[in-house]
Amino acid sequence: MGVCESTVPRIKKAYQERGSIDRKAGSGGHNKKRIDNFKEAHSKSIEANPKTSIGQLAKIHKVAESAIRNAEAGLGLKSYVRRKGQLLAEASWATRQAKC
Repeated sequence: MGVCESTVPRIKKAYQERGSIDRKAGSGGHNKKRIDNFKEAHSKSIEANPKTSIGQLAKIHKVAESAIRNAEAGLGLKSYVRRKGQLLAEASWATRQAKC
């Protein structure tokens, strides 16, 4: 028949339990990167400090790094972009100016 042996019992069990072979209601979770609140918070955190890496943003928002990358692509934002000049903190900039 061309179907995996485990598929038939799984479908039979789902039909007996729920009366259909559709997924359970609420399964799959929510796609956080598409929620407006997440997009707004993410864009604010990037605009506040564009030097924050994608990994750090993922830890802050408690999502996967791939979710941050996808959200950035959807928002048209960039975090931790390589610049021609070096991005320095205020203290580092002052120290550098004093040395030169």
